[in-house]
Amino acid sequence: MKKYKIISFLITMVMMMSLSVTVIKADTAVTIAADKVTTDGRNISVPIRLSGNIGGICGAAITVSYDKALTLTKIENGEALSSLTMTKPGKLSDNPIKLVWDGLEADNTNGVIATLNFTVPQDTGIYNISISCEDGDIVDGNLSPVNVSTENGSITVSGEITEQKPTISIGSATAKAGSQVKVPISLSGNTGICGASLEISYDSALVLSDISAGAALSSLVMTKPGNISSNPFKLVWDGLDADSSNGTIAVLTFTAPTETGSYNISAAYTDGDIVDGDLSPVDMKINQGQIKVEAAESITVEIGGKQVNLPEVISSNNILIAFYENSGTMISVKSYSAKDIPIKVTNTQNAAYAKVMVWESLNTLKPVCNAQTVNLK
Repeated sequence: MKKYKIISFLITMVMMMSLSVTVIKADTAVTIAADKVTTDGRNISVPIRLSGNIGGICGAAITVSYDKALTLTKIENGEALSSLTMTKPGKLSDNPIKLVWDGLEADNTNGVIATLNFTVPQDTGIYNISISCEDGDIVDGNLSPVNVSTENGSITVSGEITEQKPTISIGSATAKAGSQVKVPISLSGNTGICGASLEISYDSALVLSDISAGAALSSLVMTKPGNISSNPFKLVWDGLDADSSNGTIAVLTFTAPTETGSYNISAAYTDGDIVDGDLSPVDMKINQGQIKVEAAESITVEIGGKQVNLPEVISSNNILIAFYENSGTMISVKSYSAKDIPIKVTNTQNAAYAKVMVWESLNTLKPVCNAQTVNLK
């Protein structure tokens, strides 16, 4: 009898332990937390993370409030809950903001669900970011409330920050006389631009031949001038949402003049020409650029083992070699591009002499320098 009581007691204990484990699992909460980050720079990203999502989430709404000294510049989707649609607030300047996720089926992924990008104040200190949600704001695939806990985050500014404005820089380049050269226009320190208008002017000795869009600000539409020969001209970017990318925003292609020297390229804008996502003016620093033109390199042409030097030849020039008899009768003409260097020609027709000429092109037939005669006998 005592033996059966002991067995019964053990079975009861096992059942209670099992129930206890089940209760613990049922009470385990999904957690949504903002990171605690430290920066000594002007801009910082703060991820919002989801953990403990085992049963799956079909809909969620969280409220984020942050220190009024912080400026929210962009909200990005995370890799978690990617099967749900995230709805961002209409205005980034709202504080607090609400982020909403919604879908047809539950998503049980964990990780970063959103990233908030802030511009921080210059003063050192801790700036809090709070996460909250109400009962029923997070639901599973059966639309039943999910037990959720939240953890607040913060941004610690660790040192005094020197004010750094977003900057547009015109590139500087070196080119050979008469050659083509590309000059990039780049953007750095961008906290978000929804529209921009830049006036570009350049030295009248430069010839603008092409304008192409860069990889940055690619979500905005760039409008080029109707007449590419205009100087100055305007480049305009426009979009529906702010773009915070940095890098090359446009590339200008010029033909350098034949005279050596430095040729300036500048950009300018007026207040209100560059705006953020709330259509508020952006204060922008401008760095001007220039093209430094160096003398074109001379090349050597070899004809029948004899050499002639051609000064100031550029890649777009054409080199013509005419072969003559002693009487002055021309036997034949051969044409080469300056890109074909080194040029080596044999005297297959037993000519008495040859003349080497350099023309701007076969269309203009305008000589670049005096013809040079090479005796072949």
